[in-house]
Amino acid sequence: MGKAATLVMQKNRYTGFELSWSDLQFFLVAARSGSAADAARRLSIDQATVSRRVRRLEAQLGQPLLERGPQGHALTQAGEALLARAEIIEGNAFAILDHFSDGAIALNATVRIAGPEGFLCAYLAPRLAPLRERNPGLNLQLVTMPHLMSVSKREFDIAITVGQVLKGRAVTRKLCDYSLGLFASEDYLRSHPAIGGVHELADHPLIGYVDDLIVMPDLNYLGEVAPELRATVQATSLMAQRAMAEAGLGLCVLPFFMAGESPVLRPVLPDTVRLDRSYWLVAHADTRELAAHRAVIDFITQLATRSRLELSSAHCSSTSELK
Repeated sequence: MGKAATLVMQKNRYTGFELSWSDLQFFLVAARSGSAADAARRLSIDQATVSRRVRRLEAQLGQPLLERGPQGHALTQAGEALLARAEIIEGNAFAILDHFSDGAIALNATVRIAGPEGFLCAYLAPRLAPLRERNPGLNLQLVTMPHLMSVSKREFDIAITVGQVLKGRAVTRKLCDYSLGLFASEDYLRSHPAIGGVHELADHPLIGYVDDLIVMPDLNYLGEVAPELRATVQATSLMAQRAMAEAGLGLCVLPFFMAGESPVLRPVLPDTVRLDRSYWLVAHADTRELAAHRAVIDFITQLATRSRLELSSAHCSSTSELK
């Protein structure tokens, strides 16, 4: 069969079939939301419009895409298959816009960076000024992770994770290693007997995460120091944990780059208690080459490369090597 005949057959196969990119966009938002109501809020339209557009797409494809229930909806097997293919189309659409825009327009975009609070708030946020100076049209959103965020739901553009934990249509790469130690305030150490070893830590109040709200396994620090240790003063926020340690409430495991910035915290058992972790950078496979995303990825990568020694030592200045 000749090439021309093949093309005619393909054309005839889809005669009368019009797949709307607009309907696919509605489906993408619905797929990344837990319900039609949530999708409607994201799109700033009414819920009925979202439902109508998704049902029209289901009618065109001849298969249900969402399994609807009283608590929201979930993707069917056909919905999962369409999501993967629609995201490729979406990525190509972004790439077209990016290619035909000049640099100023391309970087006039919003990039959402998700990650653990320690990295985003204590490390990255104080170092973002040079990125904004180079790209004044770039809008940045920092989102601390209240849970393991989803690649497929587009809850972020770029994510920093502790360990390689996110899966989906994403590209992951190791960003850098960092180290943690045990710290307490000068006042606390002065008012308590000297700590001679790990076996004595259970006699002291320990500060840590709320056990049942730890979002990443690698954040369970105390169990690694000694299996029997439990935090009696707990917070979901690492910044709050540091503040409580500074106030003398007890001992706390902290990244060196956070503890080193505190004027009152001192290491406890520094030759014995040292934990090593890795930060990983996660980006969407189909949008990572967009100019705005690429600028942020390159900046974070270069920043972490320059700061590797600081991230694994007890002293970290928020003004070092920014440019």
